[in-house]
Amino acid sequence: MQINGVTLNFSFFDPDFEEGKKAYLKELEEISKLGDTGTEPDAIRQQCDTVKRLFDVTFGEGTGEKVCGTGHDHLLCLEAYEALLNEQIRQCERYRAVKERLGMKGTE
Repeated sequence: MQINGVTLNFSFFDPDFEEGKKAYLKELEEISKLGDTGTEPDAIRQQCDTVKRLFDVTFGEGTGEKVCGTGHDHLLCLEAYEALLNEQIRQCERYRAVKERLGMKGTE
């Protein structure tokens, strides 16, 4: 997948990506605890830093800045976060559909 011109290997159902997946899911829990922290400059910085950390722990140190830039462009960070979530949803839907067509149980 590509986000903001950066190619990322986000294979949610690949066992070789298991560590990245675990880190990603853990960070999603942390982000969900933040909720909407507002539009004050400090809140925006916190959200951007949290999104960057999500990319860093999932794909490797420095990925957050590659994807979201070095500053705190709130729109850029939120769009990157949304793109990653949408890719997860897309892969999960494809996975469920294939397993259903094959008559397999235990969808994720």
